[in-house]
Amino acid sequence: MKPNILLLENEKILFEAKPKKNLATYLIFKALIKVFSLLIIIEIFYNGFAIFSGKITNYTVTILIAYTGGLFLLYFIISFFWIRMVITRHWYFLTTQRCILYSGFMGIKKKFIPIYRIIDVNFSQSPIEMLFNIATVNLAEQSSSNSNISYGMPKKSWADFINLSPSGIVGLSYADAEQFSHLLTAMIVKKI
Repeated sequence: MKPNILLLENEKILFEAKPKKNLATYLIFKALIKVFSLLIIIEIFYNGFAIFSGKITNYTVTILIAYTGGLFLLYFIISFFWIRMVITRHWYFLTTQRCILYSGFMGIKKKFIPIYRIIDVNFSQSPIEMLFNIATVNLAEQSSSNSNISYGMPKKSWADFINLSPSGIVGLSYADAEQFSHLLTAMIVKKI
């Protein structure tokens, strides 16, 4: 459902977009790669432990395969429903005065970024995103304390290894992402 936007005085919507449906396929693909990598690590660790202890049997291998297969299936099912909910709750708007990002799973998170605070726009498309014909737009905002705040930049924590929520302005078609970034860049250049 499209969110209602309360516009400021003399404010007009220049661009609005929603992530494309193939973002779900892309995120599920990324989730499966993460799970498969994690399961391989578990397999190597467990098999290494079993070999060194001399307690590896056919029964142990069968249990391990069933356990990892069950984890894989459970993670896939949870990620599928989680990703579907996340995608239906993302909207991106560019107005004459601000960039508005709506996101959320159970609730709604609204991020209003005034145009005058945006200092950099980064448009990217990874090889996997190329495969699914989607792209990402990252924004860098000047904070009030003169330090930069980045939206959509990669984080460096282990928690992000299992994070299924997209960051930045993701899931736009290549054309939409290009149009959004060009409009925003032109607005930023005009303010300087």
